[in-house]
Amino acid sequence: MKDKTLYDKDSIQSLSPREHVRLRAGMYIGATKDPTQLVIEIFSNALDEHNLGHGNLIEVCVDTKTGMCQVNDNGQGFPVNEKRDDGKTVLQASFDEMNTSGKYSEDGVYGGTSLGLNGVGGKACNFLALQFHVTTYRDGKYEKLDFEDGILVKRRCGIIDHHSGTSIQFCPDPQFFENPIADVVYLRKMFNDICGMCPNLEIVFCVNGKKESIKHPDGMRYLIQEAIGESKEIATPFVFQKNQEKYRIDCGIDYCSRDSAAVRAYVNYGLTEQGPHITAIKGTITKELNKWAREQGLLKEKEKNLDGESLQEGLVLVFNLVAPNISYDAQIKSRVVNKDFVPFLNEVFSEQLEVWLDNNPDSGKAIIEKAVLARRATEAAKKAREAVKQQRQKKKKNKILHPDKLKDAEYLGQDSTLLVVEGK
Repeated sequence: MKDKTLYDKDSIQSLSPREHVRLRAGMYIGATKDPTQLVIEIFSNALDEHNLGHGNLIEVCVDTKTGMCQVNDNGQGFPVNEKRDDGKTVLQASFDEMNTSGKYSEDGVYGGTSLGLNGVGGKACNFLALQFHVTTYRDGKYEKLDFEDGILVKRRCGIIDHHSGTSIQFCPDPQFFENPIADVVYLRKMFNDICGMCPNLEIVFCVNGKKESIKHPDGMRYLIQEAIGESKEIATPFVFQKNQEKYRIDCGIDYCSRDSAAVRAYVNYGLTEQGPHITAIKGTITKELNKWAREQGLLKEKEKNLDGESLQEGLVLVFNLVAPNISYDAQIKSRVVNKDFVPFLNEVFSEQLEVWLDNNPDSGKAIIEKAVLARRATEAAKKAREAVKQQRQKKKKNKILHPDKLKDAEYLGQDSTLLVVEGK
């Protein structure tokens, strides 16, 4: 019998892109708790079209009984029935040929700033679906493709009097997910944020046939007020947009009575959790607030600077950074890893915060006073912990220490004898 632990030529396998996605789904879409990421991948392509100036309406439908999802847009659509050298049409290759995309080049149509930048998401969605149907409309023509288990089974083209755009319908394969139904609560929150950053966009979110129109013409101001909620506002909200060379930042800042910070950080309209963009902005906020506080005499000469944690209490920050060639740690794009844009963020935030604070001194004073109180509370809590710690140590020293090898005496009767001997 062959020893399975021996490493030989038969141990090496070559998988097709489809096979690899289906075997290692988490590598392409992150957590496989549910297919929410699949909806996001398809939606991202429609959003890229809007941000390019094509289309102002995206419809997303989810059926929580069957798992079926659909995304429709009125963008420019794909080239119809245009064949490549390998015999596939452009539309087919876009959904079954891995690493195929029109969004790689910084000097291309999308300027390198699209959210769907890897040429992976649409294919991963197709390969992880029981059924996947895509129809594109352009120049009075259409092309429709039907896939099953990621394999093309039917293609048809024709003439049609229809607006341009793309419609994609798919049913996630339950074998790849713990729960085959997309998280509609998460998607609604995401669409709400997106419409705040894209005030000219309308998203129609349809769950089990019930439609909801999401549109926020007030943009960032709406998102700031929503984040503050029922908390008391202690500063004048600050919203700005700044373009410089190849970068753009849309931002809203405010402070409220809460003790915690609320930060929603988007890059190319995709929500991120970590990265140098967040660190850079928080660092600049700390630096500029300390600088302003000293200029205004709110911090005495011998007082140390306020720390970032104290200055972030009550902070409400929502921003979207548009930048080319962003690098992420994974396909789900939650953590940014490159730092090319950091000098831009440092410069812009220093400049904008300085102007805002000078024009709104009462807001600045309220922020500093809140931070000073937060620092005092932190220091008081630290002293209380140290006092408790010292008290415990003092009690330990007052205890009588017994040798480990002795134990409590036991009464064994009147005829008992005590033997005292030398040795260990």
